[in-house]
Amino acid sequence: MRRTRVLILAAAGAALARPAAAGFDLSGAVGGGYQRTDEWVLSDHSAVTLWDWNANLSLSGSPIRPEMMQLSLGGAYAGRSNLYGETTARSDNLTFLGSLSLLSHAVSPLAATLGASLSKVDFHTSGGPTGPTTGSTQTLSYSGTLGFEADRLPAVQVFTSRSESANRSFALILNG
Repeated sequence: MRRTRVLILAAAGAALARPAAAGFDLSGAVGGGYQRTDEWVLSDHSAVTLWDWNANLSLSGSPIRPEMMQLSLGGAYAGRSNLYGETTARSDNLTFLGSLSLLSHAVSPLAATLGASLSKVDFHTSGGPTGPTTGSTQTLSYSGTLGFEADRLPAVQVFTSRSESANRSFALILNG
């Protein structure tokens, strides 16, 4: 029993003592767009204008050997504005993501991944027949995976996730 512990500790120490190929990658993007649709019916003219914009940033990598731990973090923003006649609609979406993977089947028969994300969407409409309205939706999600894979044995993987959403209903904004 004692010899087994020594061998396991020696193997774990050797795996951690190897030169680390640690490193992180940082990436991001910014974009946007404009679209206009004009419509004429006889002498009546209507136009729909759409603006959208987005940005994202992500960081992924490992502070130690990649087969021991992988980390991924990210955030994104997307916005959209739509003008139709006297009505303006706007939405903003903000999302954060993260995941952590521990061990890989290259170094251990067990591997685990944990993840989480948070997304919030706000919307606002001004004008129109009912007047201004506003609201938002927020979603929080968690997930986890545990896997076992060894020679000459069937691979087993267990996955679980949970999502919670909260909606703030459209609210009519009364003027005056």
